[in-house]
Amino acid sequence: MPAAPGNEGEALRSVWLECGPLTVEVGATPVLIGRAEGCHVLLDDAKVSRRHAQVYLSHGDLVLEDLGSVNGVHFGGARISGPVALRVGDRFTIGNAEFVVQPADFRASPRAAGTKRLGAETVNAMSAPVLETMAAEAPEVSVSSLPTHTLELLGGVADKMLARGLPEEAERVLGAFLNNVLVAARERRTLDPGVVDKASYFSLKLAAATGRGAWSDWVLSLHLALGRLLPGPQVEQLYQVQRAAPPSLGVLREYLAQQQATVDRLSPSERFSLQRLMGLERALAAR
Repeated sequence: MPAAPGNEGEALRSVWLECGPLTVEVGATPVLIGRAEGCHVLLDDAKVSRRHAQVYLSHGDLVLEDLGSVNGVHFGGARISGPVALRVGDRFTIGNAEFVVQPADFRASPRAAGTKRLGAETVNAMSAPVLETMAAEAPEVSVSSLPTHTLELLGGVADKMLARGLPEEAERVLGAFLNNVLVAARERRTLDPGVVDKASYFSLKLAAATGRGAWSDWVLSLHLALGRLLPGPQVEQLYQVQRAAPPSLGVLREYLAQQQATVDRLSPSERFSLQRLMGLERALAAR
């Protein structure tokens, strides 16, 4: 395979692939791109195969290779049919994602410094190192500054971390926000119902992933502070996580006592949810 033009005869030791806000380094280890868990770059795109393509360095050349994908890899306006040598500045597309080859010092440039951000332009293509960096840089934020759609964005990042087997990083992204939600509820501040529901959902996902019952307690404590019955879907979610991350009996019993005092005002479906929680209390007490 001929040397890639434009590299001026110099053997490459490292380059960066840029895709929207994602940057991933290509060094000695090939970068695998696809939809399957285990790929270095995950693309949430129906046009992308599970193991679609890989990019790697070979004897100083940067190589792009299609791994037998259905829809192919496009470079220079055409679908590639074999390994292709790339140079800095080249672009190729996989599904709806366009990748740009950037030089080794790209991450030190002012432009690259802005790529690690959570915003509307975030794409569903992130490598584990990028996720870890985003988690480390996730700011502590107040409830009032984050609407439901932003919580969904943070939760999406956390979901990708959980899929990568990084529950502690997922906690780091969501923990500050979830704790602020609980504080706001205890201070009787007005909370968007969508924030309450989404925060509860993600808290129980953290409980399942980390095995920490404190996240199950968090959901009960939030609804205790709000004086609100836990919705049916979240009751079922609590049942699903209770073996790995059971709530404490003390918190559950305090919550049940509050809700039983309002049983006359509950609808039939709400009474069923309350009965399910009472059954959970009996099961936990019998352990």
